[in-house]
Amino acid sequence: MDATLNQYLEQIEKYLKPLSPTERADIIREIHSEMLELKDCQGLSPQQITARLGSPKELASAYLGDSITENFSFSWNKLGKILAFYSLAGLGFMFFLPCISVLAVGLFLCAAVTPLAGLVNLIGALTGFDVPIIMFQIGPYTPSPIVSFPLSILVSVVLYLTGMGLWRVMIKYIRVLSARQRMLG
Repeated sequence: MDATLNQYLEQIEKYLKPLSPTERADIIREIHSEMLELKDCQGLSPQQITARLGSPKELASAYLGDSITENFSFSWNKLGKILAFYSLAGLGFMFFLPCISVLAVGLFLCAAVTPLAGLVNLIGALTGFDVPIIMFQIGPYTPSPIVSFPLSILVSVVLYLTGMGLWRVMIKYIRVLSARQRMLG
């Protein structure tokens, strides 16, 4: 086999150290057979094969994730696998993914509440009831309830679009993390 592919397999094996030798060997054999199939059947070059498989770190991370979720029992070996998985997945997986998902949901909720608050404020002003808790304020300026209702709708649209953008980024990030494993399976 080509030196590039051997080096790729060695890197993956290094990242899979927390796994037992038999699990590691099975994974390396699976990836090796996939590489041979891509080379022989599809005629891909070693560079194309490694590009298709992606980063050795991400691929090893996907395998570690599968190994962790096999059963729900606790063992020190499994704890080592979890630590290795998070070290391979990096800060993006541990912090970026939870933060972006919570932020997206929070923006969706704010997008739903903002026009309702503007409507309550407008109805209160039209019927003569003052609702001091609900107001639209931009710095020191507080627009009238008639102006603040359209502004609340505009802000709601911006919040919704921002939340939707973050949600799509999160979904794409999850797909990228899991695509390496599905490509081999």
